[in-house]
Amino acid sequence: DAARRVRELITAHRHDETITVQPAPHSPHGASPAMIRAGWEVAEAEDTVFHIHVAEGQYEGERTLREHGARPIRYLDRPGVLGPRMIGVHCVWLDDEEIALMGARGAGLAYCPGSNMFLGDGITRIPEMLKAGVRIGLGTDGGCTNNRVSVFDEMRTCSLLQRVRLLDGTALSADTAFALGTRGAARLLRLEAGVVAAGQLADLVAIDLDHLSLQPRNDLLKSVVYAMSPQAVTDVWVHGRRVVEGG
Repeated sequence: DAARRVRELITAHRHDETITVQPAPHSPHGASPAMIRAGWEVAEAEDTVFHIHVAEGQYEGERTLREHGARPIRYLDRPGVLGPRMIGVHCVWLDDEEIALMGARGAGLAYCPGSNMFLGDGITRIPEMLKAGVRIGLGTDGGCTNNRVSVFDEMRTCSLLQRVRLLDGTALSADTAFALGTRGAARLLRLEAGVVAAGQLADLVAIDLDHLSLQPRNDLLKSVVYAMSPQAVTDVWVHGRRVVEGG
């Protein structure tokens, strides 16, 4: 039934360029093996990405190991679900082998640092995952676990969390954090967006460069990531249509 409903939803919105439907069985601990495999099969048949929460809380890895004899990433690799089509959400509690396996299989990560902090889940090992070749984009998770739901806020949080985790003030740069929140996230979702260039979707925000939070203007990108107030955003376009104007 779930697979049928998702196929119907995909069909209903197939010609709406502002809507993307993806199968998303919740997690290894929250969906049966049959449900996870069914979701992946719909994604394969419809050529969409496949979205699943993975190892968000520390208990989840232990539970999957107890119930299925493998930690979450290895468990998802068994039925062939782990691969370029899969976006794992959170992936906080992965060991070195799981990180390497995600990279080897070409899987992606939707990283939601603000939500992980809000729930006290832990800190995903982003530099290690980038080094392993995991494709990463920033997300906010839902409003009930992230009151700000701001990608700009996630950029700052992502960078600072890695620095404090590794006790290294250079652990993750503003440039990397900005890329994860823009083109990295767009590519993860197969959207032609995330950069301002010909042929890309006109999904844009404009910011007031004279806003107090961006002064002094010594390094604009660093100021956007680390200092910018939401009030500096003046206009927003979605697929070329201005949906916010003048603040």
